Amino acid sequence: LVPLPAPTNSLTPPLPPSALSQAQSVAQMTAPVSEDLVSEELGPDSCHLLYLFSGPLVGDALLSHAWKDVATRNGLTGVTTSIDVVIHPSLDLVDDIFVGQLMQRLEKRHFDAVMLSPPCSTFSVATRGALRGPAPHNVLGLPFLSYSQKEKLKLGNLLASRAAQFVVAAARLGIPWLLENPMRRPGYASIFLLPCFQALQALPSFYEVSGPQCSFGAGFLKHTTYWASFPFQVPSECVHPIQWWRIPPSGQWHSGPHPPLRGKILAVQADLWTGNGTHSCAVACAVSYKSDRALPT
Repeated sequence: LVPLPAPTNSLTPPLPPSALSQAQSVAQMTAPVSEDLVSEELGPDSCHLLYLFSGPLVGDALLSHAWKDVATRNGLTGVTTSIDVVIHPSLDLVDDIFVGQLMQRLEKRHFDAVMLSPPCSTFSVATRGALRGPAPHNVLGLPFLSYSQKEKLKLGNLLASRAAQFVVAAARLGIPWLLENPMRRPGYASIFLLPCFQALQALPSFYEVSGPQCSFGAGFLKHTTYWASFPFQVPSECVHPIQWWRIPPSGQWHSGPHPPLRGKILAVQADLWTGNGTHSCAVACAVSYKSDRALPT
């Protein structure tokens, strides 16, 4: 276990739109295809992290850097394999063949640890319970949904089951694993309430902690629950100071430690508010919010 980083009182500055676009383009051009992924071999001094559902590489940079830093301090070479269809079409965890190839590498102990961030869009509180419920009879989906809603649920359920599948395999092989998703809220659906996830709690080594991601450098609160095969601690409360924000385009005031997000509009620090031209800036910040992943090392 690595000591937790000290909480920071500074917000993570969002990437400028030009830098974000450039980083995404580079990520797409350099992303590996599945054949390269399966045939890759690493040296004996490597420490290899498999990161499933990583999101775009530009948002994965913080975790990869932390992994390399931890490995270096232990005399190893840290390597992160990030898997997500947004990186490259070949890295699609819906594809049975690709999943089988990836599982074979896991069985051969090519990976030393597994990190999972399965998609949570169909479980989000933002859906206001329009797709799922918190009860066992409707957590997989509500009845009388439209075709497009059912397709979204099918994909969400499939990817959640993939995550559970890899957790079970890692646990059986004795490979450390950690899974993160938004913290459960009373009265709302959660990925942690799915039958395949409830079964994970019976694993021989299972630990659960929750806390805000802002304690690890994220610019937003992001209450998150972590399930893992090893014990660890995260700060349970936000320690950042309260400050004033203005919400474009109206300029509505808001006080809190972090900027609120209204749809795709992110609030602006009150002392930076000009009342003119901040709307597009706030939208760009919201793009950064979507790829902001600060996770414990």
